[in-house]
Amino acid sequence: MTLTVTCRPKVWKTQQVTLVVGERELAAEPIAADKTSTLQFKDKATLLPSGEYWLRLRVDGVESILVDRAKRPPAFDSSQKVTIP
Repeated sequence: MTLTVTCRPKVWKTQQVTLVVGERELAAEPIAADKTSTLQFKDKATLLPSGEYWLRLRVDGVESILVDRAKRPPAFDSSQKVTIP
């Protein structure tokens, strides 16, 4: 299974990038260009079980923000969720 993620700002090919899917961490496929906003992650070991998962992009140890604090009350950012059939 391959997950494609779009991010902003762009990621440099020298940065360490992983995607946290639920409790599993997937390494990014090698980046060909100097920097990119489109990343691919492959689940090579075992397939993720069916269900809904929150996604967190981790770049050089810093994770994306999963909660939108501009909303009242604060809520999870639904754009960072994936459903595995």
